[in-house]
Amino acid sequence: SGDFSVLLYSEIVGEETISLKIDFRQLHKFAKKYFSYLVELKSELERQYKEYIKSKRNIVFDCAGDPLTMLNILWRENKERMDNSYYESTIDQLKMIFETPISSEENAALVDRYKTALLASIEEIRSNVQNMNFDDLKSEALLTSAPKSMPAGWGYPVGKLVSAVFDQSGKAFLSNMNEREIRELFEGRFAFDYSSLAELYVLVNSALYSMVQDEQSAKN
Repeated sequence: SGDFSVLLYSEIVGEETISLKIDFRQLHKFAKKYFSYLVELKSELERQYKEYIKSKRNIVFDCAGDPLTMLNILWRENKERMDNSYYESTIDQLKMIFETPISSEENAALVDRYKTALLASIEEIRSNVQNMNFDDLKSEALLTSAPKSMPAGWGYPVGKLVSAVFDQSGKAFLSNMNEREIRELFEGRFAFDYSSLAELYVLVNSALYSMVQDEQSAKN
């Protein structure tokens, strides 16, 4: 009487075989009745999400001051409004760049040039958080820029540096060999006078940005 059936055989000899008959019409009726609630739930979630976005957009937060003050405000606002991990990690990265002291005056101009460019990234984050738009940042290239002139394999020692700086578990580290490789890669780009890996990270990022800008200027 069903569209198909499943037979369950017992391992005990002589036990009766159980036959389960399946009716497609009953299955369809069951699915239509119960799974249709998912459509309603999805619709309601979307409605609540849109209302939440609208309510937060109407709350204008003050974001003024020096770059580090603005980044601290943006970190709190992101946490409260959406708790977006991508924006949080980007803000943490920017905070490290702006709060890390530079040991050598010889490196000051290089880093200042980079920090000036990063103001555009802070402004984009401010605008996006205010408007509840958490898409990928257009200015992300400022934090991940890489000149075409870098030799093959350069990303490995720089990647080890990034891991050592941002790995909160403390398991990542930068070996002496990695530091020598970084010194060779950026020889003449900045003075290798730094008091922490965070400072070295800032110097490397500043140099990479400067190299990209120099390449673009040469094309023009």
